[in-house]
Amino acid sequence: TSTAEGLLRQVEPDVYVKGKEYETNNDPRFLAEREAVERAGGRVVFSSGDVVFSSTALIAAMEHTADPFQQRLTQLMHVAELSGPSLYSMLASFRGKRVVVIGEPIIDTYILCDRPEIASESPVMTLRPIEARHYDGGAAIVARHAAALGAKPVLVIPLPRSPEGAAMVKRLEAEGVEVRSVETGSGVPEKQRFLVGAQKVMKLDLLEPYVLDAHQQEEFLSLGVEAAREINADATIVTDFGLGLFSGKVLSRLCREVRAFTGVLAGDVSGKRSNLRAFVGADLICPS
Repeated sequence: TSTAEGLLRQVEPDVYVKGKEYETNNDPRFLAEREAVERAGGRVVFSSGDVVFSSTALIAAMEHTADPFQQRLTQLMHVAELSGPSLYSMLASFRGKRVVVIGEPIIDTYILCDRPEIASESPVMTLRPIEARHYDGGAAIVARHAAALGAKPVLVIPLPRSPEGAAMVKRLEAEGVEVRSVETGSGVPEKQRFLVGAQKVMKLDLLEPYVLDAHQQEEFLSLGVEAAREINADATIVTDFGLGLFSGKVLSRLCREVRAFTGVLAGDVSGKRSNLRAFVGADLICPS
């Protein structure tokens, strides 16, 4: 719907907050919303104007961005083979597939800030955080995407024995992801991205490299290979984010041993690219 009028008549809010730009707006759609609120005894309040939370503006900014990935996606939308029944049929074929995802979990945090300023004491940027949103990332989001497509993923990851680790397992299991983990002493790596509107202005990596001893490496390898063998995996996806979990030798061995028990072997590579040649026998590598 183009307005919230119907919802407002049902909810009858005491306060309805709109952006500063609506304070002198005579758009009949907004006037209808205002009338619905005030008829029920509520009032319309206008925000300070420091931040514009306009979904229309954010979408428009994304559509006109110079980001090459966004432009490529726009091009792909016009490819005949990727539209209509053929695409829906391909997506539907994921249902019931057994998928193993092996790699590092990451917490992706997006911190929404108001407009930046220059600090008075030195020429550096000042940001005022307004809201933080946390998402399961890394190998965890790959498994969640597979589950959302209808697949039955098994996620093999290093994870601390902590409330943070237990909470991640609970979230993933609620989304249909089976988690098998090897215990580590370090916490879950976190990447913080600071945004002003739709623009990322800074990234902070809170990444403590994984340090696995020989016993932990063997346990992790065994978990991954056993998962693929046990479920006769249709696909196995190995994610390497350059956080020290995989050495070239460990990665090569993992790929060789998993290859015998999986239909498709894929590699998702981010961060350091030094281990690319270690993806022995892979059908697809995405070093994006």
